[in-house]
Amino acid sequence: MNTSLRRRLFVWVGAGIFVVGLLAAALSFAIEYDQAHKLQDKQLTEVAAVLARNPLPTTALSFEPKGRGDSVTHLVIKRLGTTAPDVDAGTGLAMAEPLRPGLQTIEQGEVRWRAIVSQDATGQRFAVAQRV
Repeated sequence: MNTSLRRRLFVWVGAGIFVVGLLAAALSFAIEYDQAHKLQDKQLTEVAAVLARNPLPTTALSFEPKGRGDSVTHLVIKRLGTTAPDVDAGTGLAMAEPLRPGLQTIEQGEVRWRAIVSQDATGQRFAVAQRV
């Protein structure tokens, strides 16, 4: 009987430790995921603020990723207000009107983008986006 009691106690304590560890891991992931989104939003806001101080260049810049990491981490800057959506072959992101000013999430296919829409010094609307 003594062995049986120890065995049951061991199973219950082990299960409790496992459940608490699982909950702690899930909570830690949720907090850090939220912090990553806040950091990304701050970065996009800062880039848009820098670009808003001057007129945007009139020529479009193309992006050719050298690896998978490049296409996931780089920022996409697009002029808005044209009749046809501007599609970047390197990223596959098309931003068509109407996008509201400020931060927003754009979903295209199975890819989620976080974007901010702002205006430059001449009033030209633009968007700065990055994959989530």
